[in-house]
Amino acid sequence: MTNRFYRTALCALGAVSFCWAPARAQTLADSVAAWTTTLESGTLSQRVTAVGHLAHVQLAELPPTTRSALIAELSRLNDAMLNDQPIDGAADLGGEGFGEYYLSLATTVAQFNTDEANRALILSVGVSLGTERKAAELGDEAVPVLADMIDHHYQAGDAVETLALAWFWSDSTGAPLSDASRRTIIRRLTQGTHSDSFDVRLSTETALEQIRDPGFLPLARSYETRIAGPEPNIARLVRIEAIPSLEQAAASLTRAQQLDRTGRILTLLCGAPDSAPPAAICAALTAQLDSAHDLLALNTLDEALIHLDRLATAVDEAVTAGALTADDSTFIAGGANEVASTVPAVPTWTPGVAYTVGDSASYNGLYYQCRQAHTAQVGWEPPKVYALWSRIAAGETWAPQVMYAVGDEVLYQGVRYRAIQAHQSQPGWEPPNVPALWAPVQ
Repeated sequence: MTNRFYRTALCALGAVSFCWAPARAQTLADSVAAWTTTLESGTLSQRVTAVGHLAHVQLAELPPTTRSALIAELSRLNDAMLNDQPIDGAADLGGEGFGEYYLSLATTVAQFNTDEANRALILSVGVSLGTERKAAELGDEAVPVLADMIDHHYQAGDAVETLALAWFWSDSTGAPLSDASRRTIIRRLTQGTHSDSFDVRLSTETALEQIRDPGFLPLARSYETRIAGPEPNIARLVRIEAIPSLEQAAASLTRAQQLDRTGRILTLLCGAPDSAPPAAICAALTAQLDSAHDLLALNTLDEALIHLDRLATAVDEAVTAGALTADDSTFIAGGANEVASTVPAVPTWTPGVAYTVGDSASYNGLYYQCRQAHTAQVGWEPPKVYALWSRIAAGETWAPQVMYAVGDEVLYQGVRYRAIQAHQSQPGWEPPNVPALWAPVQ
């Protein structure tokens, strides 16, 4: 009788494990309801006690009203911290006590695995890798919130890492991710490499490791070089973790597929509603990239390498003209150079070699294409014999010895011209000097 008396007394006091089954179920339901009410209207210290109890209740025994109350409490704390607003009672708990409460609350909500819960967890990405993944899987819903966290310096490093996971999740599963979200991720990771915050700089390294997209390999290489002086330890992590991860991802693709990743970033940059490069620049770069891509797909490597070099040169010209930023160049020219580094070099012009029409050769850093079959000899170097060789234009700047077709456009002394007759250019035939060959583009 004494044992039964104590079990009954403990059950009545809320120690539900001592209750017989029917009484236990009712007692637990009453307790959960009471704790839920406390969570909704109690003081912070009372809420801490309520969450402590609810965290030990089986998930199946938490009714929808209780789950909603837990999600609402997590959202309330996140909104206050994001906006740097005071939380009544937090000072009394102390930093460690409040941290334990927040962790217990976020961990409990993470078990719900619903869209509502996962949305609340976006602002809790610092709790665990699991919460980062849940937020990343929300894609377009999560990206603007994560960007706002970075702007408010609230768990900014964790937000940067989660943005990279969102990109990776979309690429690896086919989950939708809008162009606007991808542009945001590109900007935020790029800004992370320039951040004044050590936490963000370190997390950017992790993000570059996790994103697994070779299109970001040039950014990682640039980051390692730039940060080697002020932050050698982060630079080392970029070198031994982020770059190998991205190189491994690149090695799983063909050259044409690697260039596709650079092309995707170029398309995203050119589609930005507020900061896109001029349309003519985007069209010219896209044309060069597409030509290089098609040649790589056909394994016509000499010509592909020439187009990759022309793409990189055109990007440099656009940066000099102020039409592209240095960061844009890192992605586009850097991406072209990454692919070019895997292609055998165009053979150097050499006396005694028999050249056929269409053969390519390099001479003093420039590329040429054979116009007539011949055997090379000293004195017939490509820039000396226009009848045998045409120079392959690099970029948009007018150059001598180039075969221009009707409709080709060039820049000369800051003015754009369009060819109105096919011809091979030569000194003295600069666009403003020969109106029969060139017309200014209005």
